[in-house]
Amino acid sequence: MAAEMRKSRSIKIKPIILRKAHVRAIESQKRLGQWLEEAILEKLAREEKETAEIERPAATGLSGVETNSGIV
Repeated sequence: MAAEMRKSRSIKIKPIILRKAHVRAIESQKRLGQWLEEAILEKLAREEKETAEIERPAATGLSGVETNSGIV
């Protein structure tokens, strides 16, 4: 995969959060932008996984279905 070109963006963020992120980036020996990209990617992956787990039982049709022997 070819490397994407980074674009400059202006966002509003609470100063305390930015300071904490900057400290973590320094501890990780990364630039703030790189650290933030990784943090965003981790959150996206986590939310995609949670969404998939929520949708999976509904797709099977077995979640909460009552049978003669009890709930499946």
